[in-house]
Amino acid sequence: MQSVEESVSLNAGHYEIALPFRDHQLLVPNNRLQAEQHAAWLKGKLEKSQKLLDDYKGFVEDIVAKGIRT
Repeated sequence: MQSVEESVSLNAGHYEIALPFRDHQLLVPNNRLQAEQHAAWLKGKLEKSQKLLDDYKGFVEDIVAKGIRT
C-alpha cells in the first residue's frame, strides 16, 4: 500500500498509480530481433490485404486522436 500511496497522481482527470509489484531492478531481455520480425510479418500481411490495411490505419488513427498512450 505504501508504494501505491506514494505513486498516485492525477493526470488529465484520471488517477494513475505505479505497478505495485514491479521490480525496478529487473533486467528485461533484448527482444529487438523478435520485434523486427513481428513488424516485418505485419507489414507483409498489410501489403497483401487492402481492407486489413484500411482497418489497421483507422484503428491507429482513432487511438492517436483519442490521445491513448501506452
